Amino acid sequence: MNTDISKASAGERRRLLTALAISRASEHPTSTTVTTDQVAAELVKLGADPSSLEGDFRIMSNDYGWLQPLEHALSGGSEVWMRQEGVDAASEVEDQIANRRTRRRVLRGELLAWLYEQQYDEEVPEPSPADFAETKRHYFGDPYSAEEVDAAGGELLERGLIKGDMAGGYKSPQRAVLTEKGRQMVDNDSPQEQPAPSGDNYYINAPSNFAVRSSHTQQNLNALQPWVRKLSDVVGVAPTWLSSEGNNALEAQQVVTELQAVAQAPQPDASRARQLLNRLGELIQDAGAGALGGVMLAAIEATLGTMPG
Repeated sequence: MNTDISKASAGERRRLLTALAISRASEHPTSTTVTTDQVAAELVKLGADPSSLEGDFRIMSNDYGWLQPLEHALSGGSEVWMRQEGVDAASEVEDQIANRRTRRRVLRGELLAWLYEQQYDEEVPEPSPADFAETKRHYFGDPYSAEEVDAAGGELLERGLIKGDMAGGYKSPQRAVLTEKGRQMVDNDSPQEQPAPSGDNYYINAPSNFAVRSSHTQQNLNALQPWVRKLSDVVGVAPTWLSSEGNNALEAQQVVTELQAVAQAPQPDASRARQLLNRLGELIQDAGAGALGGVMLAAIEATLGTMPG
């Protein structure tokens, strides 16, 4: 099992974050059980998809030895606690996430990808790096500050990836465009960490269905839009809530299916997405919400807050 979160596969990365989520949900994870809803809520805070929790629990118990045997650890499939091996793995992940150098590298990659999308897809002539801070992007649940974004823009400038007019007191250009080197970086890079021509490494922390434009893959660059990415988060959380919800489940499933289609469309329809999100929120409230329903409502509200119009 690879415990380096930047090099792990998508499934390994999700299970590493699940171990961290269990650890964060309990002060004593080796002796106190936590519910699936509590783990799901912590995963959402980390920007991860909790829809595969039950399957991941089995792998983490049977294959990794991180959890107590499920027949004893799970009560009706709703509670779990960790072995020391799981706590150690969670601690490793916590240390990796706390690494400031890695955080800066991730932010540089995300900012460069966002500037690319603004310049080439939104056709903003000279996007402002400072506006990136308003997108509420985060590093495993911890939002980037305006100061961090300014510093990241300055580092992209130093590396010759962007250019633009400077203003006193700022490290980043007030308005920026990608250089040819910066454009090639996004066109040819992948969402995983790979060596750049300058020797720098870039890692983009994004949903598993997102990839930066590449000559080897076809993808929807509209997925870089903040509201589309958050919409994908809502769709990712929905299956777990639906699996535990009887009331309104059929209509809610239909709404989620439509939302998924909107998120994956070449030109996502923000107006239709807003209607569907509002309806899904009503269905959740009618059903009594619950812990995971509360997570869903928060994700819906966050998505609506970033949508245009």
